[in-house]
Amino acid sequence: MAHLEETLAKIRPLDREAMAIARHHQNNLAKPLDSLGRLEEIAVQLAGIGGDPFYKIDGKAVIIAAADHGVLEEPGYPYPQAVTTQMMVNLIGGGSAVNVIARQVGSRVIAVDVGLAEELIGLPNIVRKRVRSSTNNITTGPAMTLEEARESVENGISIVSEEIGRGADIIAVGEIGTGNMVSGLAILESFVEGSMGMISDTKDLVSSEAAWNLQHAQLAVKRNEPDGQDALDVLAKVGGVEIGMIAGIILGAAALRCPVVLDGLITGVAALIASGLSETSADYLLASHSSSEDSHTFLLKHLGLIPLLNLKIQLGQGTGAVLGMSVIEAAARCQIEMTTHDQAGVAGPSE
Repeated sequence: MAHLEETLAKIRPLDREAMAIARHHQNNLAKPLDSLGRLEEIAVQLAGIGGDPFYKIDGKAVIIAAADHGVLEEPGYPYPQAVTTQMMVNLIGGGSAVNVIARQVGSRVIAVDVGLAEELIGLPNIVRKRVRSSTNNITTGPAMTLEEARESVENGISIVSEEIGRGADIIAVGEIGTGNMVSGLAILESFVEGSMGMISDTKDLVSSEAAWNLQHAQLAVKRNEPDGQDALDVLAKVGGVEIGMIAGIILGAAALRCPVVLDGLITGVAALIASGLSETSADYLLASHSSSEDSHTFLLKHLGLIPLLNLKIQLGQGTGAVLGMSVIEAAARCQIEMTTHDQAGVAGPSE
């Protein structure tokens, strides 16, 4: 079992010297200055993350954490809890959108049961890191104990360490968890007081599902009073074990100087948990996309992350994150493979 405090102690700031070298190299490539836009910024960030001005991406992995949520005991939600398991079965069978896109970009897909209501016995292609069977109903009490919250984070550290050890140079994260938007909104409110009020009049509430999510998130925060200065307290009181695992993945990757690509709102609130434990871990993050949910847009602005894509994806499961990996790999390859002005015999900008 990975130890949380040991991991936190290993997280270091970005390598500014590597970033400066990368930026200088960008300015000497056979192109007008800054003409590759965000790709240049990404290459410089990768240099800082990996401590290498020419950070190379060979191995790619998307880790998808699945868990159930006890809040579905409350009436009115349009989907049954069984959907989580059904989606997980489709994922391990290779039929989900993330499977298709992962095959296209050459990424491994790692499906993790961290807290499904019923354990999937006898099925292949599942990593079992179970903390508990579903969370408790957060409108009536805490989601889990502090010990379980810590365990979910440490499980994330453990699994990402294993994947990086197998050769992953970049990690995308995703989740499956019916009803976990309630926890997502409650965590966001815990760290950014008033955030639910800011989105309560937006298009997020057009559907009855979104209104249900917001109503029950408000009840959860009122009932549990999570402490926004204590990330593990927030996770234990209103979170989910898949959210804790993703927070651990972020921390573990940062400790090993590996970039992490976020997906939608749930992976974003996991980043809030991670940054609550280590503010520096946020430097290792890239936002793959902005969904059509105003809550996601609000969260990305709060995290200071600019999404790479805007495709109105709301699926989750790491779908947008895997798409984002292809853009990030393109940035890394341009940094390494493009010729300089001198090599190409192309005149640079006049002094």
